[in-house]
Amino acid sequence: MAGDFLSVISNQAIKSEIEGYLFAPFIGFNANSENFPVLATEVPTLQNGRLRVTDIGGGKKRLEMDLTIRQDAKWSDGKPITTEDVAFYFEVGKAKGMPVLNPDYWERVNLRVKDARNFTVTFEPAYYYDTYGSPIGYAPKHIMGPEWERVKAAARGLDPDKDAEKLNELYRNFFLKFATPANLNKGAMVYSGPFKLKRWVPGNSIEMERNPNFPIKPEGGEGKYVQKVVYRFIQNTNSLLVAVIGGSIDATSSVSLTFDQARSKQLTSRAPGRFDIWFVPGAIWEHIDVNKFANCQQVKDLGLDDVRTRQAILHALNREGLVKAFFDGLQPWPTPGSPPSTPSSTPT
Repeated sequence: MAGDFLSVISNQAIKSEIEGYLFAPFIGFNANSENFPVLATEVPTLQNGRLRVTDIGGGKKRLEMDLTIRQDAKWSDGKPITTEDVAFYFEVGKAKGMPVLNPDYWERVNLRVKDARNFTVTFEPAYYYDTYGSPIGYAPKHIMGPEWERVKAAARGLDPDKDAEKLNELYRNFFLKFATPANLNKGAMVYSGPFKLKRWVPGNSIEMERNPNFPIKPEGGEGKYVQKVVYRFIQNTNSLLVAVIGGSIDATSSVSLTFDQARSKQLTSRAPGRFDIWFVPGAIWEHIDVNKFANCQQVKDLGLDDVRTRQAILHALNREGLVKAFFDGLQPWPTPGSPPSTPSSTPT
């Protein structure tokens, strides 16, 4: 989505959480790691022919996924969401020197547009997790496109290696036009999710209101639709805990209370019967990425460009000990590459 680009500015977890209210994916996945269509008509699978896997040799695969955008998918200003928005997202992400959060993704992905609603995403080589959630995002070309054309003109002739600082500044300033509180409060961005931004008070709160153009309606009719969501920023987690116990907060972010506070006696003894507390392992996992790219001198110096070095470091980690120390042994430790709740997980 458009929010994915803002990782150039910030990749905080809370930013991603709030963007989940404002931007809808083509495909989502639930707590059981099962894909479901959101702004796509259906999930690509081998059974429906929308997912194809081809052996390209050397133990590698090519993955092709055909997606169709819902006919009623619209931005919050009423403009339809089309493959032009997907192609725009792809063009910006592929731009020379773009400081994307995941360079490996952009090296492997390709896009083929069929018409206004149908497109194909290709991964070569493919990884197993390419089939989780949306294979690609989109961004409002009618909003961001004119400014992007000016950025492209300014970037023409710049070398990603020699002029990296200039390119970085150009791209950052481009995104800031659609991301600062002042610009967003003036209506600089449109939204595709169930909510749209109403007001952002830096350091205090973000208020979101219902997006009437969101195509998915709640069960039970319009009266069941939440009309407003307000995020309050409480940086001191002890103050947050007091607010929860006091009843002034309806729900907390997933990046709010610490593990210790969520399991503290304050919630169980000072407020008996008011809270049920569960520890539920999610479909994400804490992991360590080791830089393997040989174009980085530190990687060479540390020998990390040798797969044996990387394997030795990761095998030396005491994962069971880490789980016991940080999660009281409650969090199951995953098989390499995926959490236990996912279909691709295999017993060790």
